[in-house]
Amino acid sequence: IVKAGQPVNGLTAQLGYDPEIFEVVSVAGGSLARKGAFPAQFTHKVDRGSGRIDIRIAPVAGPGFSGSADATIVTFKAIGPKSQSPITLNSAELLGADGKTLLSTIPSPLRLAANPS
Repeated sequence: IVKAGQPVNGLTAQLGYDPEIFEVVSVAGGSLARKGAFPAQFTHKVDRGSGRIDIRIAPVAGPGFSGSADATIVTFKAIGPKSQSPITLNSAELLGADGKTLLSTIPSPLRLAANPS
């Protein structure tokens, strides 16, 4: 979830996961890329070998977005034997309407239970 007190004019982020434990099923743009005042292009690249997902939201027009919204929605399938494995936000960068980088806080790794079926 992106929360910004000033207009955001773009976002890049990288997620990490253990490819021995999780398989990426789908990656989709969240509500941030669909905000009416912030028409944007959502792109992503999944590197299944290294367990990395690169995400980019780039504006196509408009003054930017401020408020709270989902940046992306990622669906994983548990395929490995571990009971828990982290999914991490390795990096995140928000660009302001002036093109300068806004500060962002990266949370601790999210730990999910993996229950292979």
